[in-house]
Amino acid sequence: MVSAEEGRSWHFRCCWNSKPKRLYLGTYPETSLKEAHTRRDEARELVARGIDPRKHRNQERRQPRQSVLPWLPMTGSGR
Repeated sequence: MVSAEEGRSWHFRCCWNSKPKRLYLGTYPETSLKEAHTRRDEARELVARGIDPRKHRNQERRQPRQSVLPWLPMTGSGR
């Protein structure tokens, strides 16, 4: 997809609940074609298993990250 504001970006189009949906995969050239294909394939697999790829991505982003330093626990605020 090409737009004046964003430039070029990769999207995955699918139908969810009989409605067309679009999942953002990344911006070109930061996201390569190979990486966009990998992300597309992962989203396609989720749709095939009956999982909404947009909700799945949002849930993954909300999960707490592991601390980089094992002896330093992460707080809920991300500081």
